[in-house]
Amino acid sequence: MSRDDSLRFFGVRDAMEEADLAAGIARRLLEGGAAVKDIAVMIPDAGYAPGLLAASFDIAGIPLAGAPEPTLRDSNAELIWLVVQSMRKTPPPMVLAALALSPLTPWSDTQGRSLARAIMDRGNGKCLPDYLQEVCGSGPRSHKTLMGRLVGLSQQIEALKPLIDRVAVLAPDDDTAPLDWGELLRELGAVGGGRQKLVSATSRRLASGRAMQSRGAEQSIWW
Repeated sequence: MSRDDSLRFFGVRDAMEEADLAAGIARRLLEGGAAVKDIAVMIPDAGYAPGLLAASFDIAGIPLAGAPEPTLRDSNAELIWLVVQSMRKTPPPMVLAALALSPLTPWSDTQGRSLARAIMDRGNGKCLPDYLQEVCGSGPRSHKTLMGRLVGLSQQIEALKPLIDRVAVLAPDDDTAPLDWGELLRELGAVGGGRQKLVSATSRRLASGRAMQSRGAEQSIWW
């Protein structure tokens, strides 16, 4: 029996990696000569985190059209959430790329896009400035250590200074106890308006494209 590659299954870590994978497959198809009109991304329903796809495809240089409008961007909440997330051990490249695209970082939008693409190509943040490389993936073990690194980083990223209190108020009674990253990020997302809003905020304005077709609970997005 001949091999049929028309249907393949991939195991991914989370929705961020899923969006990143979809963008990578689309980019490879385009580079292989596929026509944009022949490529579509199927999502379960309109509530499927459109900002994830928008951010991944934006970094890959592929404009999307037909997706629901992302929520109004809260750049402050996005920045502090991404910075904290980036300090976890082995942060996803998508998080680092989204951080590079933040309008509150001390570099231009053009530089941010260049950094984001380099991060996605390399799969790590080694192209980021030294002061960010020192803390990204450092995995502080306690809330006290995390706060110290945030204060230090704020000397380089001015926009962080008024945002550190959002993390400070989430300190446990014993700030030297092992850090519960899951709980911290959930609480930080709630303080900033919710994780969904933060993730969606990483996307740029969707560029004009082909169309969207709804069919029952599924939707196809063309670009």
